[in-house]
Order: sequence, then structure tokens, then C-alpha cells
Amino acid sequence: PSAIVKPSADALMGALATLLGGASTVAVQEEGLSAVAAMSGVLEEDFARYYTSFFPSILAILAAPAVARRLVLRARAMQCVGIIASTVGAERFGPDATRVMETLMRTMAGGMAAEDPGVGMLLEACTRIASCIGAAFLPYMETVLIPILAMAAADAAAHFFGQSLG
Repeated sequence: PSAIVKPSADALMGALATLLGGASTVAVQEEGLSAVAAMSGVLEEDFARYYTSFFPSILAILAAPAVARRLVLRARAMQCVGIIASTVGAERFGPDATRVMETLMRTMAGGMAAEDPGVGMLLEACTRIASCIGAAFLPYMETVLIPILAMAAADAAAHFFGQSLG
């Protein structure tokens, strides 16, 4: 797939950067983030050259107030930043990891409703970022590990009780 996309990558990535940085609707931005995440996976190491075109917009979405109509957008931004971290690696993402993790930690500390689509995406992003930056993730480990263990326990309980009642 990357051989097919690479010749058009500059035009595609430029259009996506404009879309995310512009005054698009929330729905368009959501789909744009999904496209950026997908392109990151397709372009792999070549995505690093587009990183600076997207990082400020993604960070701005992550840091924006969590109003109901933007929860899915924020969740997609979390997913996207995690995928990008995995794609570009520690050398490229590392200098920005602290800003991203501080933003994610503020989001977590502010409380997230159980129905917030960002709960799972935040934990997924943290997992990907931890894999990317390794030991530099240690300051965030305790804060992230508690909800991961709680989710795992809830999933195990639901599976156990669902099995025994059925």
C-alpha cells in the first residue's frame, strides 16, 4: 500500500494538515484524524517528515475543553497521537512526549465519564507512548496503571459473571 500512496503523500498530507488546522467541522476533523493515523501506519518511517505539520493541531485538540460535542474528536486525537508515537519512534516523538503526557494526565485527573469514548483511547495512547519512550514513561506509570487495572478487573468480572449467569 505504501508504494501506491507515497507518490501522492505530499499532496495528501498537505490537505490533511490544512483540514486539521483550519476551521473544519468537528465531524470533518474526526475523520481527518483517522486519516492521519492511517497514513502514519501506511507511510511508516516516512511519516516522520510530516510530523511537525500535525503535532500542534493534535495537541490543541487534546488540550481543548472537553465539551460533549468534542469528546469523540478528543478520543480520535488520543488514538492518533498514540499511533504516531509508535510510527515515528522515540527519537522524533520523545521531545514532545512530556507535553502530550501532561495533557493526557490533566485529562485523566479532570475525570472522565464512563461513557466518554476517550477513556479507552487515552489508555491505548498511553500504552503506545510507553512502548515508544520506554523508561521515560515511568513518571506516569502509577497514574496510568490504576485505571488500566480497574478496567481489566471490570472486564474480568463481566466475563466471569456473564459466563456463570448464562
